[in-house]
Amino acid sequence: MMPTSLQIALNLSSNLFEGPIPNHFSRLTGLEILDLSNNKFSGQIPSFLAELGALTQLSLSNNQLSGVIPHCNSWVMVYTSGNEGLINAPSPPPEMKARSHHFKIVELSSLSFYVFFVVSFWFFSFDTCRRL
Repeated sequence: MMPTSLQIALNLSSNLFEGPIPNHFSRLTGLEILDLSNNKFSGQIPSFLAELGALTQLSLSNNQLSGVIPHCNSWVMVYTSGNEGLINAPSPPPEMKARSHHFKIVELSSLSFYVFFVVSFWFFSFDTCRRL
């Protein structure tokens, strides 16, 4: 049995897990970052993921998920690229809109290029400064 109060970040990306996202994650109430990207999870995104109170980042990219993306708190970054069957959730109810400043679903299909560019630029700048 996993302890429920020690986890802050859990990275299970690129493990070829398949099937629905297990309900066991609902017990990890202190979880802040959950990365389930690059697996073969299928079915709908469980609503309990949107109810994890400490969650700030949820990465579900590159799976086989389908259905509606559940509403998360406004401070949760949700990454969903690479799931052809997912559709955005309808607008949140008015009481939820009043509490949230913005809804964050981030599509980062070209992130690797951006990271490469930033890192390359940083190394180039560092090397140039060193020569001066």
